[in-house]
Amino acid sequence: YTLSGSLTRVSLDQLSALMQDAWASGHADATYRANAAGWDAARLLASATGSLSFDWRDGSLPHLVLAAGSPALRLRRFAGNITLEDRNLTLSKARLDTAGVSYQVAGTTSFARELKLVLAADGKHAFNISGTLERPRVAPLLRPQTEAALQ
Repeated sequence: YTLSGSLTRVSLDQLSALMQDAWASGHADATYRANAAGWDAARLLASATGSLSFDWRDGSLPHLVLAAGSPALRLRRFAGNITLEDRNLTLSKARLDTAGVSYQVAGTTSFARELKLVLAADGKHAFNISGTLERPRVAPLLRPQTEAALQ
């Protein structure tokens, strides 16, 4: 099977509700292409490959708090590319703009919703995000770790 197309003004609030976890809000546009083979869901998921370019605006990640005592992460814009292979989504060439800081974002998330991401900005603000989509863990990174993680 091959799928390709585009989506406009996808409500991430509604998508989160379908996933039974209010993990995101805002609206996004996307273009995608995916391939899969098989006769049942397990084989389709195991064989799935694809790519997606997205542009998410005016939203939030309610489960993600970058510093103790801070509110959940609000974004003005989050745009980048995602590739799908071996049940992992790999984020590349991504930029997340907040009210005060712009981050480069790179890393992976699995179909099991496990996160391995790095947010890095200007050498002062950098974070390692691990855990799950429902319960992300955020840890500050030092500059040398940040450079190694984003390469």
